[in-house]
Amino acid sequence: MKLWRELSIFKKIGVTIFALIFLVFATSPTMVEYWDGRFPYFVAELQFLDEQGEPVEGVKFQLENSKGHSRYIHPVSDYLEDHIPESDENGILRFHCCAAPFGELVGHISS
Repeated sequence: MKLWRELSIFKKIGVTIFALIFLVFATSPTMVEYWDGRFPYFVAELQFLDEQGEPVEGVKFQLENSKGHSRYIHPVSDYLEDHIPESDENGILRFHCCAAPFGELVGHISS
């Protein structure tokens, strides 16, 4: 109590307001939701055929961002500068998509 008596009136008002705000939020119903998920890891297969329906070998995979620059590694894990997936003799191009997390922390405070 000695400490309280030594505080100026402005500090006492500030501490009192802080305590009241804390009590209002501490006793209000609060709900916090956390939604978390993941895009799945999967293998994509595309088949390239010519006009006669024959497989096209050697079609190279390319992924670019909106500025036209290559996006290596993510979201395709086996697309690297020194390793670019190509279609095989059956025209099949396989690549692996990375599992990417997504989520959001949302707090709701209501009285």
